[in-house]
Amino acid sequence: WKHLDTGEQIIKEAANFFVVTVNQWTEQFRDLCATLQVHNITDAVRYRPNSQLLKFRRSYDKHGRVGDFTGKMQSSDELYQLHIFTKPNYGKYEVTVKYDKDHKKFSMGRNDISRINKYNHDPDCILDKDPFLRPYCYCKK
Repeated sequence: WKHLDTGEQIIKEAANFFVVTVNQWTEQFRDLCATLQVHNITDAVRYRPNSQLLKFRRSYDKHGRVGDFTGKMQSSDELYQLHIFTKPNYGKYEVTVKYDKDHKKFSMGRNDISRINKYNHDPDCILDKDPFLRPYCYCKK
């Protein structure tokens, strides 16, 4: 993991991908849930596989102490972990976004997001309709 400046373009793009994705999830309830925007990115780290790990091919000895590092494995994926505040709900999220460098595309699933502050009664309007959207819905009323 390497800490990055939260102002880097790739970090801004990852954060925007997050809010666009969450807003797509709540789109069917737009009459109830506000559209979220990035308010602030407070932390960002990038994970890339270690180059020595990618070169590891096998162990030479039966105990696995002597490595063969002649492999030529490549990885086109990077993981970005962000701490993001959104508005208007001031929700704080820890998000892991995968970036495919070859195709220049982000991806993320619901299990890659943690709401790390309380949402209290903010999503009460959605509770009976889709309880899984509670971390993302900020009721307009």
